[in-house]
Amino acid sequence: MSGGGYSAAESGLSDTACDWMLRQLSDPGTVGLHVKPSPWPLKPDWFIVGHEPWKNIPFNVRPTGPRSPIPFPASVGAHVSIAHKMGIDPVTGAPVPVTTPYVPTTLGADLANNRTWVS
Repeated sequence: MSGGGYSAAESGLSDTACDWMLRQLSDPGTVGLHVKPSPWPLKPDWFIVGHEPWKNIPFNVRPTGPRSPIPFPASVGAHVSIAHKMGIDPVTGAPVPVTTPYVPTTLGADLANNRTWVS
């Protein structure tokens, strides 16, 4: 198991990711770290049903549907990488071309109008 420590029946997806990361880390052509064998058996399976906590109490008795926008406090600032993903020049605030702009609907227009970018 990896990730959240879910049962073997629910950890195939996270085991797939963990197995891939361990192989990437130990590959001499990439990082080349000496990685000890996993202390637990990994059983990668990308066809397995993932962990679905929303199907059980307390999550399945809560209201569902879209959330209303969350006000983004201008005094806090957002990371400069968000500006780049949204297609905003963090210095000038001018739009810049991006392939697929990041537009987080739950943060509303506040984040799009943000002028305080931190790195």
